Amino acid sequence: MSRILSQHVVEAEEDTVTGSIATTMETLLKSTNHMALLYADAHQSPESQAFKNIVFKLNGYQSIPVSVFNDDWSHGVSGVAVKDEAAQRILNMSDEERAQLAQKLADSIPNELRQQNIQVGPSFPSTGSSDTESWIAGFDAANECVGFYITHEVRKHPCGLPGIDRVHRTLYLIAKGGSSRAGQEFHVKFTEQIRAAKSLSEIGSLTEDMRRLHQVSRRKRCRLLYMAAQIFGIEDEISSTSDHTAHDQDASTRVAVPQFDVHTNQLHNDDTDSSKPWYYYAGAVNGNLSQGIIAVSNMTDGMILFRKTVDGELGAQIRNGFFNSIPFGSVRTSSVLDTYTAALKKIQDRTLPHPDKEWIQQRFAWMGLKGKDKDILNAHPAPLWGSHARLTWSIHPSPDLNLNEFEPAHLQPLCVAISGTERMKLKAVTQHLKKHV
Repeated sequence: MSRILSQHVVEAEEDTVTGSIATTMETLLKSTNHMALLYADAHQSPESQAFKNIVFKLNGYQSIPVSVFNDDWSHGVSGVAVKDEAAQRILNMSDEERAQLAQKLADSIPNELRQQNIQVGPSFPSTGSSDTESWIAGFDAANECVGFYITHEVRKHPCGLPGIDRVHRTLYLIAKGGSSRAGQEFHVKFTEQIRAAKSLSEIGSLTEDMRRLHQVSRRKRCRLLYMAAQIFGIEDEISSTSDHTAHDQDASTRVAVPQFDVHTNQLHNDDTDSSKPWYYYAGAVNGNLSQGIIAVSNMTDGMILFRKTVDGELGAQIRNGFFNSIPFGSVRTSSVLDTYTAALKKIQDRTLPHPDKEWIQQRFAWMGLKGKDKDILNAHPAPLWGSHARLTWSIHPSPDLNLNEFEPAHLQPLCVAISGTERMKLKAVTQHLKKHV
């Protein structure tokens, strides 16, 4: 049951929010008529300082603190269930075979974090809804990935008889990422207007802008899904289509057709309410535009996908009293620097060999550093060292989330290419550790 904590702050479930984030929210919004709904895992990232698992209800006539908004606009998850025959071929591969293909995928994906002179995603401007130039899909943030996740699902028998359901191993092909270059360009323009004390009602085309970012992030993820399907030789066994809004130079580009597509970090204007409020989903799922319901745990734990219990539908929308949202991610507990510093104190070896190296290398791959970066700490990416806590709210979801018609499926990583830690951050960490550890 929700509870009012202060004039501007509400917690979604009683006695689940830490006092520090509640105080931060009240201080941030105290001179406004805006409000914040805090989920149990609401927090401010120690790395980016972005707010997570919070929904802001914003009026259209007052200015807004710029720190409310995250520059990773429309970050989310898209995915498809892999057909049984194709899934079985992948499951029948040895760990080594899957690891080799995962590395091939990681090396094939353009990656701004590991490569120089690479730019991922389209520019923000568009002609109608179409791109104005050619672009490439890839990674540009440390929280992005694409690959296969496995779960156990109860399915009805094809004969239709009740009472003979059984458990099946199900494989999902999933991509996680945001709107890349388009989102970054929009953020610069948008925050300039917010800093100039403009209210949301004074900023034109916001609804169209959100639609553009929603479209871009979905298409980027779906290009990555199709790229992964090609690497694994199953592109003919997933639904795909041409990228219809692509520039003429990208006319031959294909995208997967996702069965679920979930978005966060979006603004939504509720024009059915007489006051026409805006909602900003800060690290929370925007159920008004998302098709499907998913929450993300830490990298090694995977994700929680909510399927309709009756028919297994994957693309159902959230409808609840929390502005049609649920929390999206687990708590980030430490910055990149603090994560590696803590690991080094435990391991006592400057090369940072991972204690779970074999298990990780069977499931994850990332683009390595090039020869000129040989002096930079080349450890496993920070998310694999415990920079995020495990997601726990999904074990016993609050009734107010209105998930009673859904059953959770724990998607565990099987063969996943991840973006890795940014090379410049690794360089800074290397210098710090040499001086202080």
